[in-house]
Amino acid sequence: MRVPSTVNFPRAFRYDPATLEGQGDRMGVFGTRLFGQADRVAGLFCVRTRFFHINFVPLVPLASFLIFEEKGGSGSRGVELKKLRWNSVLLAWVRTPLWIACGISSVIGLVTGLGIQHDWQAAAPMLGLAALTGGAFYATYRFSAASFERASELARLVVLPPELTAALERRFSRSFVPDLAQ
Repeated sequence: MRVPSTVNFPRAFRYDPATLEGQGDRMGVFGTRLFGQADRVAGLFCVRTRFFHINFVPLVPLASFLIFEEKGGSGSRGVELKKLRWNSVLLAWVRTPLWIACGISSVIGLVTGLGIQHDWQAAAPMLGLAALTGGAFYATYRFSAASFERASELARLVVLPPELTAALERRFSRSFVPDLAQ
């Protein structure tokens, strides 16, 4: 067996010829990231939860935030909420298997249909599953918009500035009454 040359390879891709174990064969991404967009008011804000993740799979929810959708703003991008927003957590946990199932079933369906035998009848169930999971993934974003009552509750929690309060009123064509007890 001929061992390939490692002279010009970067250090991460060299391997030990005696054991044939590579040094660059382990890759993983982990850390914290925002997932689970919920209660979105288009152009104003949404709720997202910071998760500990491994390879972009949300595992442990840490804190929920109200994220502002500012265009080119230099101020703070979000405000941490006092409690976890479980609708955001559940949406993150539901969306992850949906996009994984959509991707895997799409690849299997297309490989089966475009393969050597062009067996589209065998590919149809996998492509149907891909369409179903892709549609469900889309629906989780489409139907997670905040109602006026929910948007008002979030606005009261973080005490929105007057310009965002006015934008909230314009968005829903209703009058927002801030909580004066705070």
